[in-house]
Amino acid sequence: SGDAAAEEEEEEEEAGGTTPGTAASSPGSALWASPGHRGSPGGGGLGLAQRMALAAGSSQEVDLSPGASLEEGEEEDEDDRAVAGVGPPGVLLPPVVNLSAERLESSGVFLLEDAFALHVWVGRAANPSVLQALFGVPSADQIDPATMTLVELDNDLSKRVMAIVNALREERHRFLQAYIIREGDAAFEGRFFWHLVEDRATFPGGSFNYPEYMAHITRQTVGM
Repeated sequence: SGDAAAEEEEEEEEAGGTTPGTAASSPGSALWASPGHRGSPGGGGLGLAQRMALAAGSSQEVDLSPGASLEEGEEEDEDDRAVAGVGPPGVLLPPVVNLSAERLESSGVFLLEDAFALHVWVGRAANPSVLQALFGVPSADQIDPATMTLVELDNDLSKRVMAIVNALREERHRFLQAYIIREGDAAFEGRFFWHLVEDRATFPGGSFNYPEYMAHITRQTVGM
């Protein structure tokens, strides 16, 4: 019936679409980490992190790893995992986590989108199969930040990552250049870590991280 069709359309809009990898448009920027990545040595995969607009009062990171948001024994639901996405029809983003250097792991690969460029941080212990899929080389030592960028290779992981990258570029209505940053390359890491706005270094005197700062403001507001 017409009512049933309308209800289905509303459900699709709320969920961001009916196909995996689609969602409504998001104004934020994004950071991705490798699939299957769990922050342990030898863990591999591609996770995604999204930094929401600072005007909205949050700066966040998203983990794209399959089942990353699930408790043990739970079944994965694409609609439950999906948050605001980008591009028409959009790319589903997984649940957000704090945008902090504490979230980075040497076994991961992270992509940060700041509305002007893409910054790919590659951990020194990143899974060789992930590096091969994304960059065509099995080791971070074989990545030359001065000459290498993200391009679509003939494998599923690369295609999924580039689908996100292309959607972000379309959302920004500009070509976002991708810069590769290897862990420990001080000359290049500065531009990446500058965006990790929830770390103590962001606040005067290093007296707070972002959650502590918000708790401090809340206490002051309540005490007024």
